[in-house]
Amino acid sequence: MSERSRKKTATRTIRLEAEQDNALIKEAERRGYSVNSLIGHIFDRYLSGYRYYDVSGMLVMSGETINEFLQRLEISEINEIGDVAGQSRIKNGLFQRGKRINFENLIWYITQVLGENHGWFRCDFLKDNGQTSLNLTHQMGYKWSAFLASYIVSAFTETLGLKCNTVIMNNAVNIEIIRS
Repeated sequence: MSERSRKKTATRTIRLEAEQDNALIKEAERRGYSVNSLIGHIFDRYLSGYRYYDVSGMLVMSGETINEFLQRLEISEINEIGDVAGQSRIKNGLFQRGKRINFENLIWYITQVLGENHGWFRCDFLKDNGQTSLNLTHQMGYKWSAFLASYIVSAFTETLGLKCNTVIMNNAVNIEIIRS
């Protein structure tokens, strides 16, 4: 790895209760990480996600609870909610984090914040021969897929003026972003 591609690091010493240390060791082993890597991952999740929960009015709900809401709505209502929310929420999330509204930051927000930190989906970001795609997989069913598609597509269309092609499936969404 070249010097240029390495991230700057800092050394910190923290004091943990024995129970916390044991839990970290067990979780790191379960995931196949070093304890240091797990701690870095925890800090990343906090710094790019959880620390904004208080100021943005975030709630944490089980997928089952969200599905109870979704099952009582028509697809057209879900699409409208996703469209309206996606136009503003992603922009606000980027602004809160001091990020500019651009393609790279939008991809970061979707893959890292919504995917990794909030657990909305697993996201595979593909860039090949000028085509850019997001493949989102989850276990929440078709109506969640419909919500995700309208939420994310509205962010690209309304904030960046890009067109998207989507394929919505029971537990997956494919979004092709057209950048020409």
